Amino acid sequence: MKYLQISLVCFLVLTISACNRLSREQSSEWLGQKSGQISANMTGKWNSGGVWSGGWGEGNFIQEGRRFSGTLGLYYVDGTVSGDSLYLVLYSGKKVYYTARLKKNAEGFYIGKAVYKVIIDQPESEKAESYVMSLKKVL
Repeated sequence: MKYLQISLVCFLVLTISACNRLSREQSSEWLGQKSGQISANMTGKWNSGGVWSGGWGEGNFIQEGRRFSGTLGLYYVDGTVSGDSLYLVLYSGKKVYYTARLKKNAEGFYIGKAVYKVIIDQPESEKAESYVMSLKKVL
């Protein structure tokens, strides 16, 4: 009987955790909602600080219209430009790990935060793990 109870608890935990995963479809829909005025050219190489020193690593992006994609350190990135803001989804394989919102500052680079496994605009993002992110174009 105890084995059955433990099995049931494990099943429920796995089911709940699977429901709380952020999917690529959800994140792509979110990016589509964020598209706005094109005010940035993301195509090229970007610096976000070294991975081993707490940064996100080097970014390489290609932009088509409002959307851009590429890599940032260890992650693949899908993103969109909306005025002076960037919205990014960082993923590996089929798993979405972070969403981020960055805003252009007076020095011309983008700074903001990334949140772990939730969409940054949703209320649960306030309780999620969050990390500073910045992007500076490499000339």
